Amino acid sequence: MIPKTEIVYSWPYIYALNLNLSKEEILALYKKIRDFGEKRFKPLFNKYIDAILDTIPKVTGYKWEKNYIPIYLMSMRGQSFSFPLTIKIREDRLLMLVILIHELVHNNFYPRGKEKMAEPDFASRRLLEDMAVDLVTREVVKKLEIKAYKQIKISSDFSSNHFLKGKNKKIKPLPINLTKETIKQSSLNKISLSDLTEK
Repeated sequence: MIPKTEIVYSWPYIYALNLNLSKEEILALYKKIRDFGEKRFKPLFNKYIDAILDTIPKVTGYKWEKNYIPIYLMSMRGQSFSFPLTIKIREDRLLMLVILIHELVHNNFYPRGKEKMAEPDFASRRLLEDMAVDLVTREVVKKLEIKAYKQIKISSDFSSNHFLKGKNKKIKPLPINLTKETIKQSSLNKISLSDLTEK
């Protein structure tokens, strides 16, 4: 069974991520986000969301563990993230959809989200996780015949650049055998950042 999802607009959450704004500015931003979501993103969201939720577990092999996943739209600094699932609004709605798929795959792969935070070499593990998630995202987009080649590249660059920032490295080409099973078997314990990157 696929989880229920809905787009959520929350002015307290907007305030929490934009503490520098006044109450009036927060309310204006809330209206801007809601108008954008309802008029520009929701039609695209409604067209694909059920198929996305149905396809992701067919690609990953994992059942959904959550019955409900709220999807927050937000205007903020930084990038979108998985827990809570928060999508940054952008003029490119197709890019938003690809990023939404990416973040939903994180929820399917790692439904508890925070388990690996205390493990050593966190950046390496998150980079490996994002590489696997990128592969699944590409496969889901392909299966749904969404023409978003440019958007997939941008989304992948967001992920790798976040974890490699300031390290003067770039991501190696994705290995073709980086699958759910190899991720699971490695337990993300035997791969370091140097295995995944090149200077």
